[in-house]
Amino acid sequence: MNDWIKNLPPEDFIYMIGGFLLLVLVLIIVIKVFKLSQEISGRTLKLTEELMSINDNDVTNLKIVNRSYIDNEITEIGMIYKKRKVIILEDQTRVYARNKFEHVITHSDIRGLLHIEDFKIKRLKFYYENSIGMLIKSTGRVTRNKIKRTLIAEKKELRRQEKLAKAEEKRQAKEAKKARKAADKAQRYEEGNYTTCDRIKIFFYNLSRPIKKARHNAVIKRNKKIADKRAEKEVEEERERLIEQQRLIYEQQLRETRKEELRNEYKIDELKATLEEAEKNPEPFILEETDEPVKETKKGKTS
Repeated sequence: MNDWIKNLPPEDFIYMIGGFLLLVLVLIIVIKVFKLSQEISGRTLKLTEELMSINDNDVTNLKIVNRSYIDNEITEIGMIYKKRKVIILEDQTRVYARNKFEHVITHSDIRGLLHIEDFKIKRLKFYYENSIGMLIKSTGRVTRNKIKRTLIAEKKELRRQEKLAKAEEKRQAKEAKKARKAADKAQRYEEGNYTTCDRIKIFFYNLSRPIKKARHNAVIKRNKKIADKRAEKEVEEERERLIEQQRLIYEQQLRETRKEELRNEYKIDELKATLEEAEKNPEPFILEETDEPVKETKKGKTS
């Protein structure tokens, strides 16, 4: 291969390069023409779906975006379900250049238009029709999956309600049957028309009645004994609590008495120490002179 290129004449090499450049130029021109044809035919409109929730209601926002620099028109928006068209909006609408058009539809409306009643939804597509009658489709997978989950939840809820209704019906039938049997039994007992089963029940009831009564009395005695023991225990606990309270009060009084005795002993010791100190260090007695006149006695002595 390298030898062939090396042995290639210069003019052939120039022709090959020119042909390659011409091929690239043709491809560029074809791409430009294809884009231009898309813009002219209105295929630059892109249809998308968006799930939203408005007032606790699931809705789908169908958004048509014009990506070109020229205005386009749409005449119809709808769905394709089971190979048939279901129109959602039929109106000639202009989508301005570099702008968008939105249309909101609830999932309940979609189910009504598609007549979904068996909790199943098949393949769904959205579409729009431009002014020249071209039908541009878009997958509706997001909306279909959401509706499918809703249908499954509704189906489960319906089954649950049916089970509850059946259980309630069985319960009512059982209660009615029990009440009917009780009424029939009361009527038979009142009329004295006992069946074999009734006689067997009465026999065993009378046979076990003394045993039940003795057991009942034993239970009552046991409960009374337990109650008496509990009451005695509470009384004993209350007595011990009062004794402990009196003991604490007596100990507190003893402590107060002992404190008073110690204070008195301390005062006596202080007085003894003061007297001993006074005996060891006696102070001289000094008679103070007064200005009062000396009174004379009968003997003439002064006092």
